[in-house]
This record gives sequence, C-alpha cells and structure tokens, in this order.
Amino acid sequence: MIYTDPHIFGNNDAYSAMKFLISLSASPLMEHVASEADRLTPIFDAASKALQPYDHGHNLSSKRLKDIFTRTAATFGYMSYGQPLMLGEDLLSRLRNFIKENDIDLDYRIVVPPAGSHKDRMFKTATFGFFSLTAKTECDSYPKKIICPFYIVPDAFLHNPDTADLLKEAAQMSYWFNHDYFHQMIYVAFDKGSFENRHSTAPGESCLLPPADRSFLGFDIFAPLSRKFETAWDSGQLSRHYNMATHIEPWAMRFHREVLVAMDDTDSPLSKALARYMDCYAASQIPSAQTRMTDPALYPQEYAMRLAAFNLVRFAPLDHPLVQDTIQRFKDIAAQCAQTPADLKDAQDIFADIYKTQYTATFYGDGHNRDMFMSDDYGGADGYADKVMDLSARSLKLIDRDTRAALRIARMTPLKFTMFRGDHTLA
Repeated sequence: MIYTDPHIFGNNDAYSAMKFLISLSASPLMEHVASEADRLTPIFDAASKALQPYDHGHNLSSKRLKDIFTRTAATFGYMSYGQPLMLGEDLLSRLRNFIKENDIDLDYRIVVPPAGSHKDRMFKTATFGFFSLTAKTECDSYPKKIICPFYIVPDAFLHNPDTADLLKEAAQMSYWFNHDYFHQMIYVAFDKGSFENRHSTAPGESCLLPPADRSFLGFDIFAPLSRKFETAWDSGQLSRHYNMATHIEPWAMRFHREVLVAMDDTDSPLSKALARYMDCYAASQIPSAQTRMTDPALYPQEYAMRLAAFNLVRFAPLDHPLVQDTIQRFKDIAAQCAQTPADLKDAQDIFADIYKTQYTATFYGDGHNRDMFMSDDYGGADGYADKVMDLSARSLKLIDRDTRAALRIARMTPLKFTMFRGDHTLA
C-alpha cells in the first residue's frame, strides 16, 4: 500500500493502525518513492526557483531535484512521507500493547522528539512524531526505512464527530508546510546514525567510502569512491555556522520557508489546500460549538484556528496578506453564526499566540535565536536566507554526485546488489 489519502486513528483504532503500518511495510521502497516524488512536483518546482540565484551553474532544475530525492532513497534505503497521520492521545500505547500481546511481526519504532509530550504540543497545537518502519520485500536487497509522520491531536477534538473531515483537510494542508522531504535529501546523506536509517549494505554505505584522510604524496586515489558530501560536511568545508546535531531543523525549516515563498500564489497547492480547509470549517458545526474542550481548555473553533496558524506560521509573518485574510475569514464565519460563546477568543489573538514562538526568527527572521543554538549574526533576514539557500545548493550538488556514483558502482556489482532484480532500477 502507498500512503496518499489522510488517515485518522482514534484511541480504539489500534488494530486498524497496525494493519495500515503492515500494509506500508509490504510495498517495495521504490514504489513509495515514486508516488511521493510525483506528489512533491510542485515543491520541486518552487525549490528550483528559490535555488536559482545560488545554482552555481549546476542546473538544479525541478527534474534534477526530483531525481536527487529518488536517488537518495535508493542509495541509502530511506524514504520519508510528508503527510501526517492524525492520532488519538492514547493510540500509541494501545498500539504497542496490541502488537506485543498478539506477537505481530512488525519491525517498527515510534519516535517522539524530547519536546513532544502532549502537554508541550508543537506550536501549542499537536504533538509531532513519526513511525519508522523497517521492511524488506522480495524487491528489496536489504532492509529499508519508511518514515511516516503523525500528529497527536487532543482527544476532545479528534473524537468529536464534527471534526473528521476537517482533520483530513488539516493533514492534506500540513503536507505542503512539511519540510521532511528535505531531511531525506540532505540529512540522511551525512548523518549515518539518523533514526538508524542507513543499512550497512545500502549502496551509499557499501559502494562509497566514509570520510577519512587517504592521501598519499598529496593525492587521494580513492577520492572518486568517497562520500563527498559527508566529507565536506565533516571537514567544515560547507559552513562553519552549522552543526549537524543542533542545526538541521532550523536549516530545513528555513529552506522550506523560502520554497513556500516561491510557491506563493492563489493557484498553488498550498493556497488551494488552505482554502479547502477553510471551506470545510465553514460548512461544519464547529463554528457554532458552545462547550469548551478539557485539554487544552479551548473551544473547538479556537483549536481549528490553531490548526491553521500551526501551518501558516512556518510560511509568513503575522502581517502577511494570506495570514490576515485567513484570520478575517475566521471572523466572518463567526459573525454568520446565530450564536457563539461570549468568551470565544478573537482569531487575531489565537494567531498571535501561536506566533509567539522561539522558531519565528528561524522561519522568516534573521536566524538569531539563542534558544535554537543560533546566535551567529547573519546580517539580517536576507543574509540569513542567502546563507541557508547557498548552503543548500552546494550540498545538493554534492549529494547529486554521491548518489550517482553509488548507484553506478552498485550496477556494476550485480552479485552483491540486485540491480537486475528490480532494486535501485534507475536510469
């Protein structure tokens, strides 16, 4: 099975969630990759446009970025989906127990970042995490990793019968604001320990040599066989301002923000997804809700506003026209209701609360954020964006070279790798 349509799993859906994960594991890696790469085409189009001033003559076209995404998956055996699952707050513990008690053969990990307890929800909205599935089908020569993100949504909202359609629209909207595709293209190529994602027999590991000083009389005869991106990163050739352990998230978030800016028009999938979310909200019973939820202590309509702000904060500041138009739409919908709670918070205040976050400087500011270990002076917002995009372009160029080299060598060793049995079948 390939993951395309959004899924919601409540607290009583452990069996359904388990079946979903098993179905994902049963499909060959490159089938997942082909589907996700096609869906990401608008992202690659916008990324190519955003990278053009930093291209360095390498022609980082949309097609080339799509090829890099595909080859990175084939080279390192790793693919990350961008659309989140929507989960109930107790689903994970029940899923673990169900799999253990029924001795289900499923190689999986559940990863929730340290700041991801449901009492410390990301942007005060949802706990973020992901399923990491390890699988090997008959088309795969070694175990592969499939990453599927999820949001843990407050039970009072997720189990409300009026919110199911809105949560599906929220998942589809979040897809376009998610930067996980960038982790696949960048992170996995230089961090061997990332989510334990690189298998020892993957071409990127077994066909290319790790960073090391192998020079003899000033020459490194093994240079064509080494991982150039990882070497450049480890040696500090790319940027002294970035440290792998602390800065990969700000790097990915700011790169994707610049991509979203290049996608900023009314016909973009981002704008259309937001419009569908707002239309779904207007057509539901949520705007007329009269009872607060318990955790968080918000009205359902206030939480629906948070879901929109939760995504828009990654794209533009509070005074951006699209953000203000969204806030006004929430106000207009409330004004059309026969009755709303007297103490219902104003949409402007809900959005402003979300925007009071340590990440805002990373998204569209100057990157000066001590809480995110980024205290360097980049010369303002434009200078910070230039730094991120130039680093990204140079990194993608090296990753392009590494993945081509690894797969070329893999094709030359058919007894060890299975190029002729369907694995890594790339032109």
